[in-house]
Amino acid sequence: MKLKNFAIVAIASTLILGACKYEEGPGISLRSKTDRVANEWELVSYTYDSTEGSKTNYLDRVNTPEFKLLFTMTRSNRYTIDMVKPLGDGKYETSHTGNNNAQWDSQEITAYLSQIPGHIRNMMNQGAWNFDKRHFKIQIFKELSYVDTMESQVLQHDWTIVKLKEKEMKVWGKDANNNRFDMTFKPINDESYWF
Repeated sequence: MKLKNFAIVAIASTLILGACKYEEGPGISLRSKTDRVANEWELVSYTYDSTEGSKTNYLDRVNTPEFKLLFTMTRSNRYTIDMVKPLGDGKYETSHTGNNNAQWDSQEITAYLSQIPGHIRNMMNQGAWNFDKRHFKIQIFKELSYVDTMESQVLQHDWTIVKLKEKEMKVWGKDANNNRFDMTFKPINDESYWF
């Protein structure tokens, strides 16, 4: 009986201590990491460290009254970054789902895209994502057919995971100039993402 109790305590300790991978948790989760990443995410916090070491909040550049960026991560390790128009009540309109009344002004779009930080703009449209070997980082691989400039030819972007919960994901990474950025995402869906 003592051996059985010892085995149970050893297994429980391994699960609990092994699950505490990220700085801000969670301590333990019954959902896999892939299932927690798979969702439609809205960027709710974006800070950027300049070369002088000062942090700047760039969320207003990414989320404007006219447009927002929607990060969709799927269980099949694909991602898309869509530019969407907020319609209210948690609904969005994309350029490919817009109705005939939708006016997507190309000058507005160009002005908005110029405000988006380069490392996000260079990942836009679609590609693949995966975890690194130890599941500490999310690796983003842009679809090669969208690579159009020398700056966007960085084929892999690494996001170090700080927090990975069903209701929040925090990551940080470095851009091409070796400056750190921190991003926090919230899901736009209450239910689990199904694909």
